[in-house]
Amino acid sequence: YCAIFQEDEVIEKDRLIQLWMAQGFLQHPHDELEQVGEEYFYVLLNNSLFQDPVFGAKLGDVVGCKMHDVVHDLARALSSNDVTQQVQHLSLLGYEQRGSLWDAGNNFRTLLLSN
Repeated sequence: YCAIFQEDEVIEKDRLIQLWMAQGFLQHPHDELEQVGEEYFYVLLNNSLFQDPVFGAKLGDVVGCKMHDVVHDLARALSSNDVTQQVQHLSLLGYEQRGSLWDAGNNFRTLLLSN
């Protein structure tokens, strides 16, 4: 899923948690989903899947990070460059042929567009 972010992009913690919540990735019968997402975020950061934490104004509060280069490369290698009917998560940077994109698939759950 994190392959939708660009290499060396600073991923905002709150935005990522909101995306996880929107996808239904976070579930817990007793805890708030934001808290569960924050715990997952710190597990990924502490295990070096995320790196280069960006700290906020509050001491020790991480507000963003980058994905480890090796993890990002692996995620990109596992994801396909083809946009088919099965694609659910897609990130495009400077994509010019938008007409063919809409013809290719309509099962998108996540679509991130950047200039």
